Amino acid sequence: MCLRRSNIGRIQKARIRTFKMTLVIVIAFIVCWTPYFFISAIWWFDKELARTILDQKVQRGLFIFAISNSCVNPIIYGMFTTSLRKEAARWKALFQRRLSRMGLHATKQHTLEQHIAMT
Repeated sequence: MCLRRSNIGRIQKARIRTFKMTLVIVIAFIVCWTPYFFISAIWWFDKELARTILDQKVQRGLFIFAISNSCVNPIIYGMFTTSLRKEAARWKALFQRRLSRMGLHATKQHTLEQHIAMT
């Protein structure tokens, strides 16, 4: 089987993108679960210390933060999808056209005073 040179470049780019996505997913997992893991470890070794260190509401908040990792993963997948990027660029162009029709320019950053002075 003979691969064309352009396909080899695409495969390399896809591998790099996949590696980056995997790395981001692992980092997100570590960031989300590490605080809860430490509190749970303290709880297993010394329950009284765990009760005095953190309030019950904070412990629940850390648990919710940990399980929120499941909500972050689809966002990460979407960030690394090329079709999503193309669609986002299309929507950005649409919003810029609509803003320019309304007299607002999305490319220029106006302060509130400048906008009021213009009207």
